[in-house]
Amino acid sequence: MARNAAEGRSASGRPLRRLSATELARKLSDVLNRVHYQRETVIVERGGKPVCQLAPVPGSLEFHLSDLVALLDSLPSPGEEWAEAVVQGVAEQDEFEGFKWPR
Repeated sequence: MARNAAEGRSASGRPLRRLSATELARKLSDVLNRVHYQRETVIVERGGKPVCQLAPVPGSLEFHLSDLVALLDSLPSPGEEWAEAVVQGVAEQDEFEGFKWPR
């Protein structure tokens, strides 16, 4: 996609890009692939004003790694206290002595 395309996130957390109609015409196949496989939403502009939106078909049952990343990014940070509790909990665990699977 164009280097000058504006990037951000849609309300659903999916990647959002703005691009000119001219750039869309040049890169249509790439844009459609990004909408389909990476679930991006593209706002197409003409003369700097939005004219249409290309978005994944709603209701799809597909869930991609990028969806998980967007979901995790949208969650609040657990904070320093939580991180310290995890470090302390790991330090207090007994040494693992191993386990032999029965044959």
